[in-house]
Amino acid sequence: MIRPEFLAILRCPVCCTDATALHVAGLREPSLACDCGAMFPIVDGIPDVMPHRVGEPAKNYRTETLDNVLAGTYDLLMPLMSATAWRCDPLHFVDWANMALGRAQGGFHLSLPISTANILRHSWGPHLDLQVVAVDSSWEMLHRAKRRLRRAKIDALLIRADVERLPFKNGTFASILSVNGLHTFDNRAYGLAELFRVAREGGTLAGSTLIRDQGRFAEWVLDRYEHYGLSPMLRGKHFVCSELAELGGKVSYESYGAVLFFAVEKLAETSAQHPSRLH
Repeated sequence: MIRPEFLAILRCPVCCTDATALHVAGLREPSLACDCGAMFPIVDGIPDVMPHRVGEPAKNYRTETLDNVLAGTYDLLMPLMSATAWRCDPLHFVDWANMALGRAQGGFHLSLPISTANILRHSWGPHLDLQVVAVDSSWEMLHRAKRRLRRAKIDALLIRADVERLPFKNGTFASILSVNGLHTFDNRAYGLAELFRVAREGGTLAGSTLIRDQGRFAEWVLDRYEHYGLSPMLRGKHFVCSELAELGGKVSYESYGAVLFFAVEKLAETSAQHPSRLH
């Protein structure tokens, strides 16, 4: 079901402590269980480790339908929008994914959001020696990614999880890739802090995000994104770079049109505090 090496890196997003381990429970209806009493179902081989946030309603028909529409059109729209509205060659995404996978040789790599796994499929090669974990909050994206990874013979653990409450132990991943993820986070400070928490010392958080103030047409499209809630955290390049710098690592970046590509190396002395612990 779930290989031991993957179980070893998981932690409960409810009690949020590395001291308690998740284990598989049940045979007919398997789930991940924690000693704290939390249970997370495994659906079609994909653990649903999405804790319910207090005061947040469950997804309704409208938001679930929107997720499904986005998943169904993602492979067509992403390269088209990149080349036209964002003025960014789609091959840049593959280049940055190649670098991210290369940094994870011999260790664990996290892709979040995995979307339909199209970028990972184009970047994968038989020379790679690493364990891949793929996370998304959309079931439709995860199911499409699962089919694509199976066809490409990429053995990965797919998980449905919340970027603000990741079910992984501290310092797990040698490399983390977030392709067009930052601008979709509800709370980017929390999301970035969580991604940096699960990166190991010397590891790298890399990815891409849409940015503001990069042309009239791009701005018009991004206005529509914000209006319909597709991208609630759209900001300019300097604002995003300052947020990345607050993580305390070594930041590098470059931009092509309305897309900012970034990498943050987690230094040994980095001790950025999680926003939830700031007063």
